[in-house]
Amino acid sequence: LSSMRRAAKTDSNQQEIVKALRSIGAHVLLCHQLKNAFDILVGYRGKLFIIEIKDGSLPPSKRRLTEGEQKCADGFASVGVKYYIAESVDDAIKIVCENDK
Repeated sequence: LSSMRRAAKTDSNQQEIVKALRSIGAHVLLCHQLKNAFDILVGYRGKLFIIEIKDGSLPPSKRRLTEGEQKCADGFASVGVKYYIAESVDDAIKIVCENDK
């Protein structure tokens, strides 16, 4: 009958990705505790990026979006908002830097 809530699990590379994004001047809001949502919201050079973090070192089957994450991605896509997936620091930096034009 424990009422303690289990802490939301984060991918092992989340901390490294967040640190790298912040090091280039991005503002990063951690959202991984929101159920059926994305991991981070990143503001960089006047733009916002919704990013789901997956551990690129895991097999592809372990990197798939959960049902809730997919519904979230589909919902944003239906209104023209991109839902990004980063599997590494390089992915995350590319997402914000290549889209900041």
